[in-house]
Amino acid sequence: MLKYWAAWASLNYLTPMRGEKLLRKYSDLAKAWENLLFEDYRYLEENLSIWEKFYNLKQKIIPEQEVAKLAKHRVSLLSYLDENYPEKLKQIFRPPFFLFYQGDLGLLNKESLAIVGTRKMGSYAKQIISQWVPELSREFVIVSGLALGVDGEVHQQCLNAKGKTIAVLGNGLDIVYPAAHRELASQIGESGGLIISEFPLGTSPLAYNFPQRNRIIAGLADKGTLVIEAQIRSGSLITARLALEQGREVYAVPGNIFQENCGGTNHLIQRGEAQAVLSVQDILGGDNLSLALDFADDLSPQEQQIWRILAEGEFTTSELVAKTQIPSSQLLPILSALEIRGKIFSLGGDYWSR
Repeated sequence: MLKYWAAWASLNYLTPMRGEKLLRKYSDLAKAWENLLFEDYRYLEENLSIWEKFYNLKQKIIPEQEVAKLAKHRVSLLSYLDENYPEKLKQIFRPPFFLFYQGDLGLLNKESLAIVGTRKMGSYAKQIISQWVPELSREFVIVSGLALGVDGEVHQQCLNAKGKTIAVLGNGLDIVYPAAHRELASQIGESGGLIISEFPLGTSPLAYNFPQRNRIIAGLADKGTLVIEAQIRSGSLITARLALEQGREVYAVPGNIFQENCGGTNHLIQRGEAQAVLSVQDILGGDNLSLALDFADDLSPQEQQIWRILAEGEFTTSELVAKTQIPSSQLLPILSALEIRGKIFSLGGDYWSR
């Protein structure tokens, strides 16, 4: 069975909905792989252009070779069908059907806190991380994204304190990005931590992978997400928005109003989307109500139109132009703004999704 899981995972095609339909027809993924018909796209209610791309790529995949690749890089697979798949991750939008991982899988089912922030970390953030993370890591598994700046410092301070940490990547596990964190990634594995990704081996760290990756960071963090130093237009605020959308707590460290790196955290606090935290105890107290919001309320009429359309599924830019009658030159900036705010995702291949 493993070779078929490896083959399906290498395509990065299955979602829980697609997997459920295939299982209803073929009873297991091995039979689905061996007996899949081109005409199945009708049964799966699949977009024909997506299906053709997937189906043609499938013909080139040799399951035995995919298993060998995993073994070569010492990577394991977790399936949505596995009993060890964390329930908290099943609750997010489009939970990954497969997770590639290295390390202690048991950490996925322990209470976790995500800590994220800017790549251009200042001394203020570094001081907070060095003082707070050792104490927080005694209570929670610490989740972050292995990026430069805040993420990397969070992982390192957690390791220094003998805590457990999970790094969620936006690329394949055979690639360490950034390369400067190669040693840090090794330390995470050697310390009993966990490195995970939904992206198949060989996937490059493309820009549009990271907003998609951020939903996993937020989803694993059942205690909530702490934002330390972030600009208003940043991936950290996307993670915060996703956490709110999932009904999770968001914490933000207030900062100097004249510093760009504090603009995002101050903005979250000002809008009532994050609890201002002045000490570790503000997080450990645990008596705060979730700040889940209705994220359609603050959208313009055109943005709400796009939001409603994407509730029906994934669409390309050209399909959205046809459905909204908004010219491409106007639509692309709107889509980019919605992505930055964490409302929608770019899925690659010019497809967009909520």
